Order: sequence, then C-alpha cells, then structure tokens
Amino acid sequence: VEECSVCPAAMACEGVGLRADELTTCGEGFFCLNGSVSANPTELYTSVAVWDFEHPSLEQNAVLGGGECPQGYYCPAGSALPE
Repeated sequence: VEECSVCPAAMACEGVGLRADELTTCGEGFFCLNGSVSANPTELYTSVAVWDFEHPSLEQNAVLGGGECPQGYYCPAGSALPE
C-alpha cells in the first residue's frame, strides 16, 4: 500500500486515492498549484491573501488549489503557475 500525497502542481486530482495515471492535466486558461482538485479551478487557495507570482515560495505560501489565469498572464494546459 502506497502513502497518499498531495496532488502535484500542473495536475488536478478529481478524486481520492488516484494513481498517477488517473490525474488530470490542468486546463487551458487556468493554473493548478499543489493540491488542486479541479482541472479548471476558479478560486485561489493559499495561506496568504495575495499570491506572489513573481516570487513564489513554498516556505512563504502554503499552496493548495489554483485559479483562473490572471489578466496579462498566459496559462496553457498543464500550467503550474501563470507565465
């Protein structure tokens, strides 16, 4: 039996107990941080009020979820962060 882990960035875990081959790629126009449960997340969930896209830090931001690509950024399918 393998241990569960948080869904990796750029992917979505749309269920519980999924194998790696059952993960969904983050959708175009969205970005998926660690722990995303939707390929098209509509809300950004972090431990801080404002996500710093220019200087993301796992120590500074306990990240879960994702969101719609912000205006002025590009988010192709499979985006972990807006570009």
